[in-house]
Amino acid sequence: MDFAIAWLVIIGPILIGLAGGIWYGSGRTPALWVGFAGIVMLMIAGALQLWPSKWKSQESVQQSNIIFTPDPTTAVFTRVHVVEAVAPPSIFEQPIDPRLGTVVYEVGNLGWDDDMRTLHFSLWALVSGQLVIVHQRQADFLAKGESIVIDNLPRPFVTGRMVVCVSYEFKGRKVNVVDFYTNENMSSSRGYAGQMNKLRESLKQVDGPNDLCRSMPGTATPFI
Repeated sequence: MDFAIAWLVIIGPILIGLAGGIWYGSGRTPALWVGFAGIVMLMIAGALQLWPSKWKSQESVQQSNIIFTPDPTTAVFTRVHVVEAVAPPSIFEQPIDPRLGTVVYEVGNLGWDDDMRTLHFSLWALVSGQLVIVHQRQADFLAKGESIVIDNLPRPFVTGRMVVCVSYEFKGRKVNVVDFYTNENMSSSRGYAGQMNKLRESLKQVDGPNDLCRSMPGTATPFI
């Protein structure tokens, strides 16, 4: 298109100048036609130059009207941390059972869009082959960028697996997320303490027929 515009801009003025010579030589009628052709070429060149910028401006307006709606299940994050027991002063330096330590878990709103509302979250531990509840809580809302930390919970095992289930409302959507954790692959020299690792991919549900968290522990049992 730029090549065509360049030639129109070159030939148009040439025809207009040629029309002036024809006006005084061959006659007025041929001069008018030649001059008219030159003017038309310049007008076409101007229109071609304006058309891409107008198209781009319309395209940018259309793109600005597009609202990006992320997956509502990505708004929440959870963490589980196993705290090693602190040995009391002892002249015998007896080893301390790691089960005397505690568990801390956190539920947060990543803050990329909006507040969470009507939160229900719970922590579960796999004990003797069964999921048992360690803690549960409700909250009316959780502002974007904020989190709730629950600490000083009893540590139910030396090594094992835990589940965090969170249900919440986000932009009118009912969301359920189930996260799975383990400390089985952590260092024994530190009492298998520290931030627990994800065991597998999360279970996620948006506006589902069944509430995953209300169906606990049955929801997570097949996956733990």
